[in-house]
Amino acid sequence: MFSHDFQTPAVPTGPTIRSFIFFALCMGSAIGAGAEKTPVAAKPGEVLLHQGQRYTMDLAGTWEACPALFPLAWPPPTDGWKPDQVPLGAGLISGNDIGPYYPEIKKVVDDQGHPTEPGKAAAWYRRHFSLTPPSGSMRALLHCDGIAWRSDVFVNGKKAGSSLLGMTANVYDVTNLVHKGDNELAIGVSGRAALWNQEQKCFIAPIAGISPGIYDRVHLEYVPETYIEDVFVRTSVAKKRLVIVGDH
Repeated sequence: MFSHDFQTPAVPTGPTIRSFIFFALCMGSAIGAGAEKTPVAAKPGEVLLHQGQRYTMDLAGTWEACPALFPLAWPPPTDGWKPDQVPLGAGLISGNDIGPYYPEIKKVVDDQGHPTEPGKAAAWYRRHFSLTPPSGSMRALLHCDGIAWRSDVFVNGKKAGSSLLGMTANVYDVTNLVHKGDNELAIGVSGRAALWNQEQKCFIAPIAGISPGIYDRVHLEYVPETYIEDVFVRTSVAKKRLVIVGDH
């Protein structure tokens, strides 16, 4: 993390400066919106130049998917796979437990803590992609922007990580897992039953009303070894200062 404090010279206050600040904020929002514009979807095997020295590959599109037994176990089954769209596919995992703010527990698990619909409690998703890594010393980051509820991510048969946070984007460093040529990405997804703790009789992670499955983008990104991950700008008109805080 780094921080830089800019002291601004004294300026008169009043309607003029308030109008200027409003204009600056609007322009900043417009510029930010342009910088964050989603890149054009990549063709299979194509790496796109994105925002300077970063490269990205959009992995949305037609994947393969199949129902799975709960709890999930590696490796996935060898048969039963069918084409499915990612994000927002056919809905292999039961979503009848969704309420406006929380699910009914009896619709998620029975008295013993087992899924009420065992055949629709989990699923596997996978896809292959051809990769030509960019030259230079760079890190490969796999972005999973929305997977509900538990997700287990594997790249070329090796585990990249897991998450119980179905409403949070997750990023995995897969630099040592991907390689030139054909790669396989497999994601095991479990429904809300995976968040239930039978001993404590409670859910161990947030459970808002999102349909289970891969509901948002999945993409691969190459970044330099040293890069800015996030920037936060804090302003103070009264103190005439601008503070920029960045994570790297």
